[in-house]
Amino acid sequence: DIAQVLERTGCIARVYTVPFGDYQREIALTVPPELRVIMYRRLMFKVAEEIARRERAGALVTGESLGQVASQAVDLPVFRPLIGTDKLEIIAEAERLGSFEISSQDAPDCCTLFMPRSPETHAKLPVVLEAEAALPIERWVPEIADAAEV
Repeated sequence: DIAQVLERTGCIARVYTVPFGDYQREIALTVPPELRVIMYRRLMFKVAEEIARRERAGALVTGESLGQVASQAVDLPVFRPLIGTDKLEIIAEAERLGSFEISSQDAPDCCTLFMPRSPETHAKLPVVLEAEAALPIERWVPEIADAAEV
């Protein structure tokens, strides 16, 4: 629904849905609890990068604000046009675009099922890479991207 609203602004409205639940469960079983969110995000970014490469996109664009930026591990540039925007400004822009009501709807979120009590907010890269090494990321990324639905 948000993609359809954004399409009216000139954006290309192509949404990919990826089957992430099984991989998220595997991460939850393998990675220390405090690093799970970072691992989820890193895998999501890597899959997004793979899909972007297949689409011949030159970058990824996110809607993160400064307080939401998490680790990612991709080679493509990541643009965050909302990085310096506060919550009230983001809400005002969403209202102007017509996406606020859609964004405010309750939606099922499987992420909460695998959320640790105390997620790491200042992880050290060597620790993250060590935890990530226990996962078959190189196999997962194309596998997930292949299963994505447009």
